[in-house]
Amino acid sequence: MDNTTLTIENASPLSSASLVYRIRNSLYLNITNRCSNRCTFCPKFEDLNLKGHNLALEHEPNPQEILAAVGEHSDIDEIVFCGFGESLIRLDTVLVVARELKQRGYRIRINTDGQANLLHGRNILPELAGLVDCISVSLNAPNAATYGEKKNKKFFQSFSLIF
Repeated sequence: MDNTTLTIENASPLSSASLVYRIRNSLYLNITNRCSNRCTFCPKFEDLNLKGHNLALEHEPNPQEILAAVGEHSDIDEIVFCGFGESLIRLDTVLVVARELKQRGYRIRINTDGQANLLHGRNILPELAGLVDCISVSLNAPNAATYGEKKNKKFFQSFSLIF
């Protein structure tokens, strides 16, 4: 992937390299740097680069920018919402983009901290039904106490709610 600047009508320039990046046979969508956690182990607080990809977004892209950056790929296994932020903070954007990508025939996965229901104050899973094929929840802790220490004490109860 090159570092060409992508310009969309009525949008500011956006480096497609930081928005969409490829690892093996998966295409990753980095749609926000915001997160509901502040994990002690998260590398984003020191460096926003991952495997040679700069994930520092200049702004949060709209659905049209994301879809344009994705383009068409016949050689990928899945598209993953995952970056150095919690994609489901931007639930409306995820729904629009996932709907279009499913229509294009892609398999969709979301990597998440599992706190979206708490963040949005409702069960969002029915909204993802039929659009998302797989949800990978990153716990990074064996129990609620460790989870609260490593992630965000505000959401320590989410550890048990995830199950």
